[in-house]
Amino acid sequence: MKNFQLVKILFFLLLIVSLNTQTTNATTVEERPAYINGGDDGLLRDLYCYLSTVSLSQSDSIKGKCIFTFAISKNGIIDVETIKLARKTTLPDEYVNAAKEAVKHLGKFKPGKMNGIPKKVWYNLPIIYPIPLDKIIKSE
Repeated sequence: MKNFQLVKILFFLLLIVSLNTQTTNATTVEERPAYINGGDDGLLRDLYCYLSTVSLSQSDSIKGKCIFTFAISKNGIIDVETIKLARKTTLPDEYVNAAKEAVKHLGKFKPGKMNGIPKKVWYNLPIIYPIPLDKIIKSE
């Protein structure tokens, strides 16, 4: 029960931090980028589904968070050259590297806009371990 509450709290923190977007000149945009494949829920689903397929163990002993920052182009595509680790807790490097690869494999976004014009926008995405199993689509 405590683990479920912890995952729920971390999920809400994830959403709050992920809402923090800014343009390249550090002003906020009027319309933030939106993940085309299901919004915030779809983004988390795709991210954690990818992480669940890599060869990392699903051990509950690995707990932590890393935050990546990256640019979403005015075309809605993640600029993989801009993906940077903003902060890491006590995660092993292999987990951080897997998280970076998962970010690279995310789909397209509806671009952020300022005055109705698409803009390059910086996006912060926290990733938590262990993988929240409720975010993974189970195959039947």
